[in-house]
Amino acid sequence: MLSPLALTVWLATAPSPDFLEVRQVGSDHQVLATGGLLYRWTGRGALSLEAELGAPMAALHTCEGRRSVAVGPRGRMRMSLPGGLGWRPVPLEGAKDLWAVDSASCAQVLAVGEEGALWEGSLEEAEPRFRRLPSPTRLPLYGVAVAQARAVVVGAGGTVLARRGAAAPFEVVASGTEAPLLAVTWVDGERFVVAGAGGLWLGEGASLRQVLADEQDVFTRVVFSDRTTGVALGQDRLFTTTDGGQTWRPMAIAGALSVVPLSGPRFLVVGREGLWRYIEVTPPEPSGAPVHAPARTAPVETAKPAAPPKPAAPTPSEVKDVPAPAVRKDMPPPVEERCRLKLEKQHMREGFVDLKTAVGGTFVASGDGTVRRVEGNELKIAHRTGEPMLGVAVSQEGVLVTVTGWGALASSENGGRSFRTVRAPSDTAFFAGAYAGDALLVFDARGQGWRSGEGGTFQPVSLPRQVTYYGLSFVDALRGYASGECGTLLETADGGRSWKVLGTPMKKDISGVLAFGDTVYLSGSEGVFRSGDRGRTFKQVLDEKQGCIRLARRGPEVAVACHRGLHYAPEGETFSLVPVPHQSALLAAAFLPSGELGAVGARELFIRAQPTGGAIVNRSPAVERWLKLSEQWQLELRREAPKSPPKVVTVQAPAKVPGN
Repeated sequence: MLSPLALTVWLATAPSPDFLEVRQVGSDHQVLATGGLLYRWTGRGALSLEAELGAPMAALHTCEGRRSVAVGPRGRMRMSLPGGLGWRPVPLEGAKDLWAVDSASCAQVLAVGEEGALWEGSLEEAEPRFRRLPSPTRLPLYGVAVAQARAVVVGAGGTVLARRGAAAPFEVVASGTEAPLLAVTWVDGERFVVAGAGGLWLGEGASLRQVLADEQDVFTRVVFSDRTTGVALGQDRLFTTTDGGQTWRPMAIAGALSVVPLSGPRFLVVGREGLWRYIEVTPPEPSGAPVHAPARTAPVETAKPAAPPKPAAPTPSEVKDVPAPAVRKDMPPPVEERCRLKLEKQHMREGFVDLKTAVGGTFVASGDGTVRRVEGNELKIAHRTGEPMLGVAVSQEGVLVTVTGWGALASSENGGRSFRTVRAPSDTAFFAGAYAGDALLVFDARGQGWRSGEGGTFQPVSLPRQVTYYGLSFVDALRGYASGECGTLLETADGGRSWKVLGTPMKKDISGVLAFGDTVYLSGSEGVFRSGDRGRTFKQVLDEKQGCIRLARRGPEVAVACHRGLHYAPEGETFSLVPVPHQSALLAAAFLPSGELGAVGARELFIRAQPTGGAIVNRSPAVERWLKLSEQWQLELRREAPKSPPKVVTVQAPAKVPGN
């Protein structure tokens, strides 16, 4: 396996060695370089070779500013002798690759590595001895942070372990992600920050919350100088915080591998090819907006024919407590051509458009003519129709499933374990479908509706408005709602046989409708509205900047997929933005059987996330990047130390980088 602290070592020959770690020792600093070389920096313009450790090492740590310990592949551990008289090996019987080390004091040192290894011991004894602690995981562990009697360890597969006392065992903490977590540091006695593939997480107690999501980058180091000021290192940029890790701002420095606090707001950053930079971390100007999730690409055009939101910078959700409007008196005419969109099939071919859960799994309607089944992070093809699939309907028992599409339906009577293709009632787009008991209702883009009868045959339903319909939702076998273009909301009380128009505060598209009990939610380009009286009056609960599409619920919890992110309300009224790598072009949300949120969108995007963050994206570039870097580092670890290492390395003058 690989060292997360040096996983990005540049493999090309360079005039200066790669600096993997920098640590303060007394008034000086020690710098660990590739090949197991250890240099000392006294604060002037050159490094002098202090020791050759004899083999590549992955991590360096100093305890109490006076003793040093290094760990690396094949269970190697080296410790410095008192008075700087050299280094000696520390035997660890049966140890395999070690990737990180930290301590609260020289009498309590903790090293972690492969197969969930936790090695603890003291450097104070004449013959230091380390013992292997019981571990609740066999996955590789990449980062460790110790603060007095407490410790946090992170590793592969989203592993987070915590120990709350010196004699307490390590316990698993739910991280909400399966991404490799590579580094961790304490902010104060209660909070810690975790770095990994795809972002940064802020932890407190037994919970983690993702505070920065970047699906392109791998974060390998995070350091704080005090309880507010910190630096995190990615491959392309580093990020700084001045509010304890709540928000992060980027700085254009690539190739950084380690960072250490100096004095005040100054940090020293070292890395590839002798990178040696000073930075100052200061609070932003009042006009500067904090960066939560840096933009990587422009928003993507969605396959959903909904009115786009007004251009605006992504912002967290705002709840507007506006007076509930009365029922509109100016009802739109039954037929108005502008309310029936002219759609073209070729524009429906890309993207995942809807998802819902049945007894046989969670199913996704895909524009490429397939029905997908969610299996972990992958979406396996469960059925092919050859026509763009645009919506998913599931009965309340989860046994009946119909995926609606362009002139075609994929039907299942066994919870999605098998499907068959049937012809839809018309040859156009069907976004809207729902079950009223065992009866299936489907509405098309031309404003027509049908209800299944005996033998599964469809009977036309008379609708009071002919518009493009997007959503259907039933409370029970009798009462339900349909939504569509031009602020259209219909209600039925007889299982979909007859419908009437309800007034709403929305004048544009109503892309989603969700009904349960007396509660009705509407979503669209004007935001999200909630009614507690069966759709008679509404209150806006998510602003119009978001441009929302489809809704989902689990008990009182509600989630909505929007053009500007995935939003979640634990009690159904106060929405917050879920930190996920993609904050645009989401089309549908669902609560997965695992307890996570699921979301799909344009360009075959599928996201799993906890409401507090920790997202997994199918084919995540960050995870793919991590795997490639892992392979490179395996090669680096097999290289022998240089026979004639440079005795002196000149470093860059302490040029000041403007604070951000």
